[in-house]
Amino acid sequence: MAFSGAGVIREEQLQCPICLQLLADPVTTSCGHNYCQACLGLYWDKSAHPWRCPLCKEAFAQRPALRTNTTLRDMVELFRQSAANANAEPGPAPVPEGIVPAARPLALPGEVACDMCGSGGGGGGQLRLRALKSCLDCGTSFCALHLELHQRAPALQKHVLSEPLQDLERRVCQKHRRPLELFCRDDHTCVCEFCVEGEHKNHTTVPLEEEGKDRKTQLGKTQAELLEMILERLDKISEIKHSVEFRKRSTEEEIAASGELCAAVVRSVGRSHEELEAELMQEQEVAEREAEEMVMQLQQEITSLKTRSTDTVHLLHTDDNLHLLQADPALCCLPETRSWAGMRVNTHVCVEAAMAKMEQTLKDQLQSIPQRKLRRIQQYAVEVTLDPLTAHPKLLLSADRKEVRCGDKPLKVPPSPLRFDSCACVLATQRFASGRHYFQVRVGGKTGWGVGVASESLQRHGEVCVGPEEGVWSLVLRTGPEAEYWAADHTPRRLTPPSELQTLGVFVDYDAGRVAFYDVDNAALLYAYSGFVFADRLHPFFSPYNNDGGGNAAPLVITPVNHTA
Repeated sequence: MAFSGAGVIREEQLQCPICLQLLADPVTTSCGHNYCQACLGLYWDKSAHPWRCPLCKEAFAQRPALRTNTTLRDMVELFRQSAANANAEPGPAPVPEGIVPAARPLALPGEVACDMCGSGGGGGGQLRLRALKSCLDCGTSFCALHLELHQRAPALQKHVLSEPLQDLERRVCQKHRRPLELFCRDDHTCVCEFCVEGEHKNHTTVPLEEEGKDRKTQLGKTQAELLEMILERLDKISEIKHSVEFRKRSTEEEIAASGELCAAVVRSVGRSHEELEAELMQEQEVAEREAEEMVMQLQQEITSLKTRSTDTVHLLHTDDNLHLLQADPALCCLPETRSWAGMRVNTHVCVEAAMAKMEQTLKDQLQSIPQRKLRRIQQYAVEVTLDPLTAHPKLLLSADRKEVRCGDKPLKVPPSPLRFDSCACVLATQRFASGRHYFQVRVGGKTGWGVGVASESLQRHGEVCVGPEEGVWSLVLRTGPEAEYWAADHTPRRLTPPSELQTLGVFVDYDAGRVAFYDVDNAALLYAYSGFVFADRLHPFFSPYNNDGGGNAAPLVITPVNHTA
């Protein structure tokens, strides 16, 4: 569909994304999307804070006060008129009485035809003109020409005329041939005025207009419920798409992180292999030098022995006894030489020590995986400060609002509807409505505490129960003969950290519905709440527990993240 002006406008461009109908009283959000004013108002009435655009999910800190987009409203109205003109046939022009127009509108397929035309009523043969009105009293549809009698005759002027009706017979009582003007609520059927005097005499009957209003009221409620169902499904589609995108990003991050880890392990193994190769080559060079020295010494001894052997041979073949006896008597004895019986070149290459070193290096790399994971999570560290308006009167906050401990007596504090009045708890000013967030708390030196995140709508008055059902995802240390760490899940879980907890890390993945707790000093995952759909904003939650006569006086301290560790 198009209308003249600045080009072509398609109907879907002027449809409300919620009800999928042409915009009614259109309003425009700051993100540029258009909705029916009633549809968007109903969507926000059913939505939890913050208010978001149904299409792009952009969040608004306050509910926007939207006014009708008059330009867009005029475009919609122009489109309606253009569509009506395109679908409508020009009606019969008024002509003087007794004059038959040269061209009269014939009934097209699907249109209501005059019942009088072609039936001997002077309508001109079998050609049937388009009906202008239907008479419920006569049960007949009339064209402009045959309607003229109803407009002139006083008796016929009392008849009920309506827009042309295709199913006119269905609107007339089949028994009394009178218009169906009443509705019987006992039999749930339409009746005429004569039916009320007969079989429906003692029944509850009302005019069709009254019952129609009631039916429209019911339809309005049904339409509102249908709209709510549509909105729920639109939200679910958006949630599913967002989850898929979020999982895709998480998968890409995990692939990149695992690639970095594998590359680091490969580099470490490569360095160990290079060190092993260098060590083996060095040992080989030492062995070759030792062998060369032994060969040199053996050659020297061979030369000396050959000289002695030559002298000995000369004496053996001489006949001059005087010369024989005057020769060096030492020639009759073997010369002193080094014993080579135990001298050997070590042909065994010992790699066990080097391989053990390489294995230890690989183990060290694998053991560093938890530290690497924790460092990746610590990249989402956020600034966290305590909110004094929520602190129980007995809680003492430091000047920088980074520490909290429990005093012995309640303080005089200004009244606040946000304040915990029964349990020693306090929330942080920061709140999480999306994304990933991490903060650390020093809990060492205490005998009891509770740390985690809590829903913004958490009950502040009376006893506070920790658990996902109440809107609290936390870890607690229970006071007793020995430290007992618990995760307050649907089914409480007792935890066994590698050692006494000193620093607790809290990681919130809002979009994934996950809250994880880490032993920072040992880089160990203690517990993770997962599979939740957070419907409210979350605040960091702290409870130092009671002072216990000074035995639990140490504070909970929000500590900065050491990214270089």
